[in-house]
Amino acid sequence: MALDPETLEALRAHRDAQVLERDLAGPVYVDQDLAFADALGGPILPRGLTRVFHRHRKAAKIPTGTLHTLRHTAATLALTAGVPVHIVAARLGDRPEQILKTYAHLLPQSDELAAERVAAAIGKSVMRRPPGDRQRAHSAASSD
Repeated sequence: MALDPETLEALRAHRDAQVLERDLAGPVYVDQDLAFADALGGPILPRGLTRVFHRHRKAAKIPTGTLHTLRHTAATLALTAGVPVHIVAARLGDRPEQILKTYAHLLPQSDELAAERVAAAIGKSVMRRPPGDRQRAHSAASSD
């Protein structure tokens, strides 16, 4: 999965912190090769992760939301930014059909964008033709 440079840097810093935790814990640290682990190398339990998330959410003065809300936010931001549905689905580990079922209400502006882009592509295609071909293309389109 492609990641932006800022996310890669944050993950590298997180990994550095994990290495420090491992070194401090010594032999009681069990390295399970997890991207996100507790202080002793084990998996982070969902309840603990939720507790930490709520603490950070409140500190940021965000009144409501769950970890699952972040998934919806990611999907919403990607779709409204024009990321194709099949890419959003792959990044979320879901099927495109499910993404469409859940987020189709976000896509009406996509139809407008598609209309603009197709019209622009057609215009460019027509403008690249020699002048005599443009007239024939216009006449053919008018007779349909």
